[in-house]
Amino acid sequence: MATSISQPTPPRVACPVCLESFTRQGIKLHMTRMHPSHQAATQLFNYSEFFRTLSHLKMHSKTLKRIPKGARISAAEALSSCINDCLVSDSIVLWSRILAFSYKSLNIPKKVANGPSLTSSVKQNINMEWSVFNWNPTINHRQAKHSNPENTYAKQAITKLEDRDRSGAVRILSSDEAFAPFDSSTLKSLRGKHPTANSSVDLINSISDLNSPSFQTNEKDVFKAIFSFLSGSAGGLDDLRPQYLKDMLSSQNGAAGAKLLKSVTDLVDLMLRGAIPLALCPILYGANLCALKKKDGGIRPIASGNAFRRLASKICNSMLISKTTSFLLPYQYGVGIKGGAETVVHSLRAFINDNILSNFSILKIDFKNAFNMIHRERILSVIAESYPEAYPYVFQAYGSPSCLAYGEDCILSQRGVQQRDPSSFFSIIIQPLISFLSSPFNAWYLNDSTLGGLPDVV
Repeated sequence: MATSISQPTPPRVACPVCLESFTRQGIKLHMTRMHPSHQAATQLFNYSEFFRTLSHLKMHSKTLKRIPKGARISAAEALSSCINDCLVSDSIVLWSRILAFSYKSLNIPKKVANGPSLTSSVKQNINMEWSVFNWNPTINHRQAKHSNPENTYAKQAITKLEDRDRSGAVRILSSDEAFAPFDSSTLKSLRGKHPTANSSVDLINSISDLNSPSFQTNEKDVFKAIFSFLSGSAGGLDDLRPQYLKDMLSSQNGAAGAKLLKSVTDLVDLMLRGAIPLALCPILYGANLCALKKKDGGIRPIASGNAFRRLASKICNSMLISKTTSFLLPYQYGVGIKGGAETVVHSLRAFINDNILSNFSILKIDFKNAFNMIHRERILSVIAESYPEAYPYVFQAYGSPSCLAYGEDCILSQRGVQQRDPSSFFSIIIQPLISFLSSPFNAWYLNDSTLGGLPDVV
């Protein structure tokens, strides 16, 4: 099945804040009236065209799982150069090179008899003059990635093992969930899982007006965060696998690896300051989406964010965790508590043993579609008030809709938080509800709750 995002009739362009489309004259009036604080910083950018190009590449091209050793220095130098250019410019053309770096440089080349080696082919791709806006590749490596639901668990597990992801292989073999069919029915279910915002309030406020401080990271923390990614972690819409960063930052790459680490650290700092060009935010803070079939016949959406977004989220989470854990205890064990799930299980067992003769009941609760239901205006309000250092980053990630790519369709994410973002975002919002409960046993692991006590109280 071939699907595609609806395209505005040229020369209409998308508003980078609310994504509504306008003529080039109309968008100026719209920005003046609806988003005046961002008018000067906004560039007229055909968001739909750029998204369509990236999603098409994600669907149909195939990139390497690892960077050949002989090409890692060249790749590190090229990516570092791309990042450094963007650090001093708001040019969307320059920023697009980062999001399309994998497709351009690490695309698996055609096999040609007596042709260049894989290393040579990668180096040629890296040195090629190219722009995602005018590139028309001949793609014949792969049909739609989601269109083959017949892959067996064994094949998927073998792929994980080839990526050195042993835990991922075990999860697949022990799971009773499979990929949902890639069809219009699944697309409809996914859209239902991502509700529209029910507030007409313009949530976008100028970061500079709020005088928000921001987190700042360092090369040591960034290096640690990159190497904390699980082996075999998938790329997002940018298809930039975390393994690529690990390959390029290897000590064997010497000065090129050190230069890239500094560039990536500067990029993460820029994200933490909320200084990414606004027009790029719907894609940079978006994700690639797939769907699993649940045992009850429903759909479980799985989002894979772009590599640099996930990296910035790791850094933000590490800085937030010490502040939020003490606030969330003694009820929430899913944030900052090592072995939190086991702690809940053992505590429940002890509670039952201590009250074995009492007329107590146990109730387990799991919020339906929890992470996609939270109102973002609430997230922004709480973060701005209680954790202002995180606000610039959270503002750019959630202050406007972001795009989730399912095949070549765009599902707008307007509510909730993205997977792999700081889990404390969700937990902070529901904490007032948790602390209001009066059951003597009240333990939570993110959105999973266990309550115990007298039946009427529970």
